Amino acid sequence: MLYDPRFWLYLTILFFSAFLFRGALWILTRKKGALAAVFASCALACLSLFWIVFDVPAFTGTKDLAVFILSAVIPGFLTGASPFLIAMIPLLAMAFSMYLGIPLADALESKEVFLGRLSFYPSPENSVYFEWDSPDQFFSGTLQGKHIAVILEKQEVPGAFFFLKSRWTTRGFTSENKPVPVLLGQESSSTYMLLSDLNSDVRGRAYLVISYPALIFHKSGFFDSYSYFVNLENELIIISGKTVH
Repeated sequence: MLYDPRFWLYLTILFFSAFLFRGALWILTRKKGALAAVFASCALACLSLFWIVFDVPAFTGTKDLAVFILSAVIPGFLTGASPFLIAMIPLLAMAFSMYLGIPLADALESKEVFLGRLSFYPSPENSVYFEWDSPDQFFSGTLQGKHIAVILEKQEVPGAFFFLKSRWTTRGFTSENKPVPVLLGQESSSTYMLLSDLNSDVRGRAYLVISYPALIFHKSGFFDSYSYFVNLENELIIISGKTVH
């Protein structure tokens, strides 16, 4: 998250709002004017870091942008009234994360994410025996057909909720070349299988932008394997190789 420009833009808006509010209070009451200078310094520091990691912040629309700005301005005014109230921001983020069931974003995201490895093994004609080995699950099965694709679901959080984690989820496998929504609407068959219930996280899914990347089919070979990674730009990378025994 520290490499996300939206994080530093958020803090810039927050501390600038605190500076304006504290400055207004100082003009009216003539008390604790030094706090306004502290908030202004924090705003300038965050603005500098924003330019260092500058990228065009992604927002899904004007409503998303408005929520982002208000979520920084309102706590900024409260922080201007009492600096101790800034502690409510991470607490609210944690509560929102727990309520939706969407993890908080990692503070440092500087590595590729390994999704899993698809491996092929000898199987009867017109069928594919495969294994999927990922950090959180191991699965093996057989499907009818000569090739297979991994059904991946890309879950992106709107820009206003940048503090939550976007992620890729393995939903299943298919040997049938049909659009994913069509496959998911079918009854269980011998040409595709699902690993998890798509409606198991209904509450959180309402706040996610869901998409399914194009199916990439791999033909069954002699112990062929395909490793799936997500790079720093949130792009899918597939590296072919051989299964090691």
